[in-house]
Amino acid sequence: MISGLWSTLFFFTHVREMFENVIHWYEPWAAHLPILSIAYFVHDALDMMNHEWSRWTVELLLHHIATCFALLSGLLPQKFLLANYWALLMEGNSIFLHTRTIMQISGLSLQQPDVFKRIVRCNIVSFVICRFLSQALFVRWAVSHIYKMHPFYVGIALGGPAVFLVINGMLFFRVLVSDGFLDQRWRKKAAINRYADGTPIHRVGSITLQSVMDH
Repeated sequence: MISGLWSTLFFFTHVREMFENVIHWYEPWAAHLPILSIAYFVHDALDMMNHEWSRWTVELLLHHIATCFALLSGLLPQKFLLANYWALLMEGNSIFLHTRTIMQISGLSLQQPDVFKRIVRCNIVSFVICRFLSQALFVRWAVSHIYKMHPFYVGIALGGPAVFLVINGMLFFRVLVSDGFLDQRWRKKAAINRYADGTPIHRVGSITLQSVMDH
């Protein structure tokens, strides 16, 4: 939630920098957001390894490692910091995505159906804006500035959004099926059985991408 609110507020207060000075803009205070995000991913990775070792753990660990690598690539050289902010705009949707999941897990979705329906709609709209539109705008910027970047950063700028397009596409499909926007015949293909290996999972420290997918 912190990353989502911070990155969204930053976008609206630094629109010019986000579109025109992605490479060289840097302020020490702004670096705290990716640092905070990296700390979260490290904590979540350690929590998974200690409490949720399953076949899904490897998938999420790879996601966390790749994300931390991308964030550090824009943090350590003090360049491309705003590329991190473009990536973290996706967390704006996580506010509604996680609220939706919490309401389902806690049973509030049944106790307050009207509120839940509003959260579901906000989740769909914010998903498209934060996870698809924002990344499309960043890719457009990257393509238009491709000759001003080192090949290493070109790979991150174009490869990162490509990977997250697949991840977000799968997640969006699962959400649409779960919330009844698509035919329920897709439910079996959209659902993931976290207990397929017979080992129960006990994690209360954080809400993972997998828990969102399951619901």
